Amino acid sequence: MTSSARNSYDELTIPYMRTVSLRVEGFDATIASHCRSKAVVGNSMPKPISLKGKTFTPRFEPRRFKELMLFIADRSQGDPDFGATKLNKILFFSDFFAYGMFGKSITGATYQRLEKGPAPKQLLPCRNELIESKRAELIERQRFNRSQKRLIAKDDANISIFTPEEIALVEQVIERMLDGKTATQTSDLSHQICLGWKVAGDRQEIPYEAVFLSTEPMTPSDVRVGLAVAKRHGKLRAS
Repeated sequence: MTSSARNSYDELTIPYMRTVSLRVEGFDATIASHCRSKAVVGNSMPKPISLKGKTFTPRFEPRRFKELMLFIADRSQGDPDFGATKLNKILFFSDFFAYGMFGKSITGATYQRLEKGPAPKQLLPCRNELIESKRAELIERQRFNRSQKRLIAKDDANISIFTPEEIALVEQVIERMLDGKTATQTSDLSHQICLGWKVAGDRQEIPYEAVFLSTEPMTPSDVRVGLAVAKRHGKLRAS
């Protein structure tokens, strides 16, 4: 990732959150992570974060979503394991990590819990539009005795609608985070690091704020920070 991309999110200031490295092998990124005061303050999902006085509300942008699908399909043409599962997870990781890093997702798509991991609700209609307009085609083939639905880009993606930081992030997800992983391994990874998927019901929406939830055990420092935040907001229960 370029230094300009790195600076654009390193300098974000988010109250009651601390900056930690994403512990995903091969993925060079830093996001603002919720300080894990959930266990101290209560069980509610964190409210939408505020960046410089602006609260992000996801708004789906079909054009961006379809162009991103084309870009991912083109960049994944050499990956024999690229199919519907991997496409879903690349979109998910890209959108959620963008929200964690920049305070806004790339496409604003809505992601739901499916058995094989998070998936965007808008994928099928957008994929069909790309196919009907001859900008892409869908090839179904066998891969490890399983059916693989592979999106093939027939037209160049218009990447001018994305920022360089967004493109750099997507490339890292494809080339460094998921490179060499099978569809099953990619699905398993989304289960491991997405706490939102673990707590959501079947086909239930996974809120973007879930990117700030951590599956790592709390450290003494986390507990101190969480208690301080809870006390400041009057959330401490009398012992």
